[in-house]
Order: sequence, then structure tokens, then C-alpha cells
Amino acid sequence: MPSSGVSPPGVPTHFPHNPRLQATVIDLAWVPSDQNPDLYETRVTPEERGTSNHTILHVYIPTGARSYAGAPSIAAKSEEEQVFISSILDSVHLALPTDIALHSVDELNAAVDSLFAHQ
Repeated sequence: MPSSGVSPPGVPTHFPHNPRLQATVIDLAWVPSDQNPDLYETRVTPEERGTSNHTILHVYIPTGARSYAGAPSIAAKSEEEQVFISSILDSVHLALPTDIALHSVDELNAAVDSLFAHQ
């Protein structure tokens, strides 16, 4: 996947111990290029570098709630599952007649094709 840098332009991240050398930018933060770069925040903190010649980069990369909670799931045979299934059936009934035949693979394929045609 292509990526793009979100490091602050022109802000040094490398501070050589040799005082004759100037600070340079060699540490970069990369994110997927198909995402809005405004979602990410990068902060360079040279005051936190300690004895290293590289500063610390603080990068905020939003991941969304799902990555913390794990994969979404609904408990089997729960009221939440019944509501979910009912919602799906209501949506399907808007696109397909309630008396549609689903007794063979061909009939099922025709019903699915009809659903996709209504998107």
C-alpha cells in the first residue's frame, strides 16, 4: 500500500553530538496515503532526546474503537441477534417480494442477483 510522510516539514529530528554538524531531518513517520493526513498528528520533542542524537517523535495514529474492542460480535440467540436479523430481513423485503421462491440454488442465485441490482 502506498504511504506518505506525516512528519513536520523541515523540523530536525537528528541532532549530531559534533557541534560542527547541523541538525537534520532523517526520522520520518509514514502512514497509508489513502487516508486523510489531517487524521494524524506528529510532534517532535528535542528536549526529550536525552543522550541520544535522535529526538523523540510522538505520532498519533487513530485506529478506531474496533481495534480496542476486538471484532464486533453478537451473542447467539440473544435479543440483539434477533433485532439484527429482523433488520436484515426488513431490508431484504424492501428489495424482494415476500413470496419469492428460494427452493433451489438457481432461485437463490436469482434472488441474490436481484438484491445486488437494487444497491
